[in-house]
Parts: sequence; structure tokens; C-alpha cells
Amino acid sequence: MQNSYRYIFTVRLIAVAIMAVSLAGCQSAKKTIECNKAGRLKYELLDKTLHAYVRNGSVDYRRLKANHRLLDEFVDSLKCIGPKTSPELMPSDKDRIAFWINAHNAIALREAVKRYPCKSVYSFWQDFSTSTQAYVDGKLMSLKEIADAARRAGGYDPRIEFALSIPAMGSPKLQAEIYKPEKLDDQLDNAVHRALKDNKLIYIDHEGWSLRLGRALWNTRKAFIKSYEKIFHTTDASIIDALAVYADDDQRRRLNTAVGYNIKPLQFDWTLNDGSQPPCSLDNLD
Repeated sequence: MQNSYRYIFTVRLIAVAIMAVSLAGCQSAKKTIECNKAGRLKYELLDKTLHAYVRNGSVDYRRLKANHRLLDEFVDSLKCIGPKTSPELMPSDKDRIAFWINAHNAIALREAVKRYPCKSVYSFWQDFSTSTQAYVDGKLMSLKEIADAARRAGGYDPRIEFALSIPAMGSPKLQAEIYKPEKLDDQLDNAVHRALKDNKLIYIDHEGWSLRLGRALWNTRKAFIKSYEKIFHTTDASIIDALAVYADDDQRRRLNTAVGYNIKPLQFDWTLNDGSQPPCSLDNLD
């Protein structure tokens, strides 16, 4: 028994030491970089990557792992591009919202490619969104900070939450195209509409008389209700009322079966959104 306790204690000491080294490494990284020359937005690199490797929210990580040059080049190009370092490239709110969403999704995708092959992006030690970092707009930012920048740029429009994707099944699905300022409103509406079809984001438990909301919906439920009440001049709206605005007829009927149910959070699924197929003889044509 004493040996068992000694072993557990030793393992914990090693784990603490590893964490300390990791944190020290993070702290030693430069928080800002000097940007003397403005770059350009290379959205075409990300767009090509998404079109080539994303299908129905799943990513062909096996093929992308072998062909990630365009993704890397896009993420690297963000170092000195952003609202502060190159404001002329994003004069409108929609430009800035699209920029932060695309930056967030690209950096999250690249991190998953680095980790692949893996079954999950869940970490016992650190949260994916706080530990994943990259230089954007002249400074080192975490995914969480980039997501917060997108939210602020959009005035905390709850729809933005469904455009911010991390490589996990419980996250809003990654789309096979970039977000564009000129199409942004339609793209955000469609992102919410897609979420209503996803059992990982909204699940009706008839046996338990509960409407279970995934993390993105759970975190924005009050904002959706508030927005609905403001538009329709009411003070007693439910989350079902608010979501019905984005639903089609089938989705509205499904939502209405949960009227009066308890609203509860749905456990987040950290399983990698992997849509990789087994290798075949034509793969060398990529």
C-alpha cells in the first residue's frame, strides 16, 4: 500500500513539474511583435483549404495533415494583420467580425492538424481554447481571446457563437467556406439554422421532459431571448420562441414538442470532428 501511495505521489510531482515547465515556456514567449509593414488578407488560402478538406462539418485530417501548407501560410499571415495593425483592410464592423471568425477557425483547425491523429482535443491539463495560441494583429492571442474579439466586434450578437468552431463534435460545425463581410448576416443566420439540426447542440429529452442545449446555445440562450423580446416588443419570450425565428417548419414543429420542458445544459462532446477516409491509391494526386 505504501508503495502505491509513493507511486501516485511521484506521478503527481512529475505532472506538476511538467506543468511548471510548460507555463514557464508560455510566459517566456513574446506577447507582442513589431509590425512595420502591413500585409494582406489571404482569405483565398483558407477558402481553398476549407473547400478541399471540410465536408458537413467534418474534416479529412489525414489528407490535410499531409497538405497543410496553405493553412499554415494563412495563419502565419495573420501575425501583422488586424483591426489595429491594418485598419484600412477592415473598415466596417462586418469586416472585423469576419476577420476574427476566420482567424479563430483557422487557428483551431491548425492546432487539430498538429495533434492529429487523436480521438479527442480534450486535455486534462488545459482548456483547448485558452491553451491554443497564435500571433494575430501584432500580439499573441489565445482562441478564447480571438473569440471574445469577434463577439465584441459584433456587439455580442448571439449568432456569432455558431460561427466559432473548434475541432470537436460538441462545437458548432466548421463550414467549407470562409465568412465574408458581404454575406455575413446570411451566413450567421444559416449557422444558427444548422445548429437546430444538430443533436450535439440541441436535444429534446421527452422521457426526462427537458430541452437540453449544447454549450454554444446554453451560453447564448439569454441573449437570444433578449434579442427576440426587443424585436417583437414582448417580455415573456422563451428560448423556443427565440430559436423558432431561425427554424424551418420541421424544426419549429420539433421545438414545439418541448414547450414547457425544463431547460438544461447538454454535456459537451470533445470527440475530434474527424471525417478522414482510409488511404487509397489516388491520394498522391493531391
